[in-house]
Amino acid sequence: GSGAYNGDTTGVYFDANFIGYQAGQNDTNAFSSNFIGVQAGKDALNAWESNFIGLRAGSGATNANNSNFIGQDAGNGATNASKATFIGFNAGSSTTGAADSVFIGTNAGFNSGAADTSVFSGYNAGNGATNASASVFLGANAGLGAVNAINGIFLGQSAGDTAVNNYNATFIGLNAGRDTDGASNSIFLGYGAGDSDTIYND
Repeated sequence: GSGAYNGDTTGVYFDANFIGYQAGQNDTNAFSSNFIGVQAGKDALNAWESNFIGLRAGSGATNANNSNFIGQDAGNGATNASKATFIGFNAGSSTTGAADSVFIGTNAGFNSGAADTSVFSGYNAGNGATNASASVFLGANAGLGAVNAINGIFLGQSAGDTAVNNYNATFIGLNAGRDTDGASNSIFLGYGAGDSDTIYND
């Protein structure tokens, strides 16, 4: 397409396909990759063997090799997201540290940090979550803004929404564990279970 690979690409880039205006422009080390869409993969660094499909998908991504970013702004500005799959508008956009993770849905994993090997699925699932590696957030707003939720399982709309300091916790149900603080190694089951609880562990 117009503007696709125009000689500004540097490093290793053999067997690559860049299709769309400014697709793959100014990227570095994108061999065996497919960037399809306006500015898809533009300014990407170390994104070899990856597929970025959609407007600005993977644009500015760093260390996102062997990854699949599909959707408008999916993986846009993502850092350290190798072997990751982001599907949906803004999915994984601006995330920092999401290697081996799967984010599916609008804003899923958007602006999240330290969320390696996690699965966030649903509108806003894991949006802004920090220190949430090896976790599963399923449902609209599940794990939205959660902090310190390593090895967490939040299932249901708004489950674990803005929850803080809940390591190894399981929240299942609408609003389960929402706004909860300090419920590590706990299980909350049912509508509103543990909603807004503050738990002090000695």
